[in-house]
Amino acid sequence: MIIFESHVPKDNADDVVLLRKNYFASGDRVTSTDEVVDLETSKTAIILNAEKDGFIEYLCQPGNKVSVGEAVFRIHDDKNFLNSNAVAEVKSNSDEPLNFKLSKSAATYAKDHNIDIKSLELSGFVSLAAIKNAASVNLGSSSFEGKEDQQIIKTSIDLSLSKSNEIAALTAVNATGLVSTVSVKVTAPSPKRLQDGILRDVVFECSRLLKNFPLLNGFYELDQITLYPNISIGFAVDIDDGLKVLVVKDANTLSFQEISVKVDELVLSYLEKNLSVNELKGGTFTITDLSEFGVSTFVPLVNARQSAMLGISAIDDRTGTFDLAISFDHRVTEGRYAAGFLIELKTRLEALLGQSFMKEARCFRCSKTLAEDREKSGIGMYKIIKHDGSEDLICQTCAAGW
Repeated sequence: MIIFESHVPKDNADDVVLLRKNYFASGDRVTSTDEVVDLETSKTAIILNAEKDGFIEYLCQPGNKVSVGEAVFRIHDDKNFLNSNAVAEVKSNSDEPLNFKLSKSAATYAKDHNIDIKSLELSGFVSLAAIKNAASVNLGSSSFEGKEDQQIIKTSIDLSLSKSNEIAALTAVNATGLVSTVSVKVTAPSPKRLQDGILRDVVFECSRLLKNFPLLNGFYELDQITLYPNISIGFAVDIDDGLKVLVVKDANTLSFQEISVKVDELVLSYLEKNLSVNELKGGTFTITDLSEFGVSTFVPLVNARQSAMLGISAIDDRTGTFDLAISFDHRVTEGRYAAGFLIELKTRLEALLGQSFMKEARCFRCSKTLAEDREKSGIGMYKIIKHDGSEDLICQTCAAGW
């Protein structure tokens, strides 16, 4: 008798998850607190407990993609469920015995669809759902198409769960054909100021500016525009654990220092692979920063349930400028509105960078700051081009050779 059945929970942003690991084999005795299944989402991992004491029956195998709401395992009060549901063990042509049994419905399905069950990676008690999944995965490896193509082997690669969910999220808005992109150039008085990146500055300024541009902090759905009451800025990271969008919650209520600390904490959690679901959901506006990759310009793609995404390009050392581009959903707003946001953001960032430049400016020879030069009644500093082609500053005294 079945005393418990577990289904994929809807506590993440994905409709499909990946079953990474079954911790037992079908027929094993488990207790209510045992961890029995490891599920992977595009955001994080979900561990399912047995919930009841009894004998476990797995309905899916590792590597299967399972939809939200689909049954993953059952708990029985008696181990005899294996005998009542299973057919005789399949015999192998080799001396090595096969370590799985098929349910009657799974065996019938395999026979009706001419499936070579010995070629599938199966173990324990195999249900109908499990053999369907295993068969579909096996069929995706390679194929011949037509007699004229028999010399051409076409190999296909299964999409990772994170890539599948990324496609779903980006398709929701961009597939409408109603997404446009506008961009501006931002002047950085000192390229050195950007060596550590400008992401924290952009998160801070966007969090303040979106209060004046609420249409960029919402989304279109079913002929309605929904505006988020909060401003939570997501920023895309793709280093060594796949693409993730980390979210600074209620960013408009945080100081610049608090935002800087939060960004660093999120990136560290990403690198250590211990992000929580809460740190990856709830974003209302997204920033993607490709500046470190030397990308001069690109077109961001808008996430599901959002109306815009901002892209940051690399600085051009020759001109001292970098591009900001915003893609937006035309169903929510239009180019003039998005351009107004970009121009205001450009103005704020240039003012911020200018202030930083004034504070950090110093003679490359004597290290005198601009403030110290002013105190000594100096006229300021000259911008020079060194012999290696780089630019720097020199005070009047050093320039005169005194």
